[in-house]
Formats: sequence, structure tokens, C-alpha cells
Amino acid sequence: MGMLKFFWSREAELEPAAASPNCASPISLADRMAAGALPVREALRYAIATAEALRIVHERGRVYGNLQPSNVLIQNGRAQLVTARAIITPYFSPEQVVGGEIDWRSDIFALGALLYEMLAGRKAFAASTKPALRFEIIGGSPVPLQNVPPAVSQLVMRCLEKKPEKRIQRMEILLATLKLQEIIASASSRRATASL
Repeated sequence: MGMLKFFWSREAELEPAAASPNCASPISLADRMAAGALPVREALRYAIATAEALRIVHERGRVYGNLQPSNVLIQNGRAQLVTARAIITPYFSPEQVVGGEIDWRSDIFALGALLYEMLAGRKAFAASTKPALRFEIIGGSPVPLQNVPPAVSQLVMRCLEKKPEKRIQRMEILLATLKLQEIIASASSRRATASL
């Protein structure tokens, strides 16, 4: 199966508040995440931009197949997916690691793993060897997210369901849900600020 031949490059715009920093050369999301967990609103905005890029990939009848922080570049308030290859990463879906059939729901799993890491400051699935990582992805369960709105936590865990049919089924649905949660988080932040 040639799943890793399905790559696409797409820019997706972020709100200025999510850009960090406005630098002349792009930085990877991995660099942005290096200091640990991101604030909920910022993590949601990066996830929204990435989901929008993946939606375009899927509209073209393709699967990106290798989402990970180092493949998301940020520059002047924009996120771009870049072409890269990998054997196995902590963002691969269970069906990928066993060499099964994949579709857009594998990208949904990967985005769930990416958002989990942005919110938790740690990977959803981690191991010191490739065989152990494969075992974790297939059978392991991430530590529940802490200090995150319950609806956001539930959304992440839905994306990380082992069986594709139990995940959110379309990137359009995930994108709309992420936008709703970002609106709720923004409103909550404004209320908290107003009460000070």
C-alpha cells in the first residue's frame, strides 16, 4: 500500500493572536511546542488551521498520512503542511502501524494526537523503540487531559478512537467543532478578564 505517496502542501491562515512570533523565516509547530503545553485557545487555533489544510487535502481525494509537529510550519500568522516521509511516528493511526487500509480518518487520528500534545505538553503515545510505539498506538490509552475544558478533552479522545468508525468521520465536522470550541474558549476568556 502506497499511503505515504499522498502528500499535499497547503497554507491555512491563523488569527494574529495565534501567530508566535511574527518572524521572517518559518518555524515548525514542533519549535513552538518545545516549551511545553500551549494555552487552550492557541492550541485550538493551530488545530483549526491544520484541519483546514487537511480538509483541502481530502477534497482532492488524498490522505496526508504523516501529520506531526515538524511538518506544520508557522510564518506570519499562517500554517503550512509540508511534504515529508516517515516509517512510524507517534501520530500514526492504528490502521497505519499495522499496514492496513487508510483513509481521511487516519488524518483525524493524527490531528487528535497533535492537539493532545499541544494541550498536555506530552505525546499521547510515546515509547523508546518502534515496536513499543506500535504497541502503544494499537493498544495503549493516553493519560486523560488535565485543566482542559471537558468538551475539548472529549473531542480529542473521540479523534483518538482506535477504530476508524468510532472517530469523527469527516474533517469538515472536526473543523466546525474545533471552531465552536475556540469561540467558547474565547468567550470564557473574555468573561474571566471582565470579572477581574
